[in-house]
Amino acid sequence: MIRKLLLFLLLPFACLGQVSNSSTAPAGTLQTQNTARLDGNYPVLYFGQYAGFYRFAYPITTATNQFPFTITRSTFTVGKVINTFDDLKNDISQANPPSVTLTPASIVLERTAASTGTSTLSYTYTRNTGTPVFTEIKIDGNGSTIYPGFSANGGSGTQNVTYPANTGTTYTFTGTTGALSASATSTISYSSRRYWGRSVGAVPTQAEILAAAGGGSALSESRAGTFTVTGSGSNYVFFAYRATGGNITSLTIGGAPYNWNKTTPSFTNSLGDTQTFNVYTSTEPTNGTLTFVTN
Repeated sequence: MIRKLLLFLLLPFACLGQVSNSSTAPAGTLQTQNTARLDGNYPVLYFGQYAGFYRFAYPITTATNQFPFTITRSTFTVGKVINTFDDLKNDISQANPPSVTLTPASIVLERTAASTGTSTLSYTYTRNTGTPVFTEIKIDGNGSTIYPGFSANGGSGTQNVTYPANTGTTYTFTGTTGALSASATSTISYSSRRYWGRSVGAVPTQAEILAAAGGGSALSESRAGTFTVTGSGSNYVFFAYRATGGNITSLTIGGAPYNWNKTTPSFTNSLGDTQTFNVYTSTEPTNGTLTFVTN
């Protein structure tokens, strides 16, 4: 009788020494009253309605709540008590969140007379080792959400987004796997151009600013930079930018101050947006190439 009692008490612990696979576990689903302990050097699960401990193979192969399934020890919180299968999945996912991307991460557009803008964003969502299946993906930002129909195991796609023009909008792409999620953002902003080039007269026309002959243009509202203008005959050199960039405090050529005249015309870009510009023009014409520095 004593021998039988000892065998009964030691039976669950004897199972700890056995490396079992998913076929060892009884068919069924973990119930609420069951517990699992991730203990010591090996992950073990103890099911209340089935006498004994069960240790599973590596790595995770499914995130469903049905047997058979396998687990990876490195993903667990050692010593944590698991009360339900959802707890088990959550503990696994805490060490293995999904990965997501949203590109481009930043989009800078030229200011426009239009009321809205449209862009295409690309996204990816990936399960890492031990990550449960995806339960939701979406893009939030100005009311845009990806429709259902995504792949539970990960994937990629594109989303067209429409937003107010001449303002900043940030979109957030989120991939959710059970209790965990990962996010990535894409920011859309607007900017005026700045122009540098040559003009026939001492005050450049709007057409000459847009053409930026001998120089160039770039999306920026900053007054600071280094610029080169190639002359052609006897021309004036100009630098123009949106007035919100403030007044130039220093304008030099070869380190020496240079004389410039300033005007503040109303300037309309090629997309119909009108803003007040600061326009600096050399006081003397030149036929050479000038490189100037502004601050």
